[in-house]
Amino acid sequence: ASAAGGGAGGGAEDDLKYVFKEGKKIGTHYYLIEMATDGRTLAISAYEGDQQRTLELVVNERNHRRIFRELNGDYSLIADKLRIEGDQLVLDTSGGPLDRGGSTPDSAMASKMASTT
Repeated sequence: ASAAGGGAGGGAEDDLKYVFKEGKKIGTHYYLIEMATDGRTLAISAYEGDQQRTLELVVNERNHRRIFRELNGDYSLIADKLRIEGDQLVLDTSGGPLDRGGSTPDSAMASKMASTT
């Protein structure tokens, strides 16, 4: 008797916990935002129904912990920071509690995070 749904990958997705699921307007389009975490990385997906496309962003553990701490664990505040740049989903860390250093490497980091798949 094997585990149900035991596809390739060894069941890593079984450890994912969905922490946010809500519709939000980003720019001019309305997206269904979902966030899931395995306790380390944060996977964010944004589905846009009219064009039937999904954009995804994976936030590494270090940045996930920092964002989580700075926004007091409120994933809806993280969702408020989502932006679309070109065809990529990014976190806008300029202004607000995420912009503490006075420098701008965070926007470059957001772009870098968005380009990792």
